[in-house]
Amino acid sequence: MKKALLCTLLFITVVTVSTQAQITKGSTLLGGNLSYGQFKADNGFSVVQKNSTFSVNPSAGIAFKDNLVAGLSVGYITGKEKQLFAPANELNIEKHGYMGGAFVRKYKQLAKSDFYLFGEAELSYSYMKQERHDLPANSTIIKDNNMYLGFKPGLSYAVSNRLHLELGLNNLLYANYSFSKEFNHQTGTTVKRSGASVSTNITNLSNNISVGVRFLLAK
Repeated sequence: MKKALLCTLLFITVVTVSTQAQITKGSTLLGGNLSYGQFKADNGFSVVQKNSTFSVNPSAGIAFKDNLVAGLSVGYITGKEKQLFAPANELNIEKHGYMGGAFVRKYKQLAKSDFYLFGEAELSYSYMKQERHDLPANSTIIKDNNMYLGFKPGLSYAVSNRLHLELGLNNLLYANYSFSKEFNHQTGTTVKRSGASVSTNITNLSNNISVGVRFLLAK
């Protein structure tokens, strides 16, 4: 009986602490995201494409209103891509890059639960270096600079008053401007490119899911 009562009191205490996990004005939010995406396509004839990407993105922010956070983030990304063309051609791409930016995130508590929906707007700059090896003979180095404005929705769960776990959908809607330089080792020439685009990843959501952890330091 005592054990049952003790367990009940412990459960009530945990629930009480959890449901008080508000993001109040002046609180500091620390954390970040890990993201991994993988893609494979085979047209059944002459082209096979494989793509994998990994990124880490720590961030820090301050709530300037209840459930409204602004902050800064940095990041690192790496990835590989392989394309096979019949009968004997192959393209291998390796990429590494860095980013930094600012964000604003709005949380909306679902009823009186420990779940929150959030929407995040981000403005960032990124640098990416790609090494392309067109076998059997050619190789190219591409250096990309990007300005990015994007929106990411997600779901957050308050494990306690200091810890949130979250799932996000990266690049749901975004616009970017890019400038790149491409150096071809075989010809010794450099090509410069620039462009702007607006896009969405609604049809490819499963490849853009990120998992995040946020530590809440209340004022």
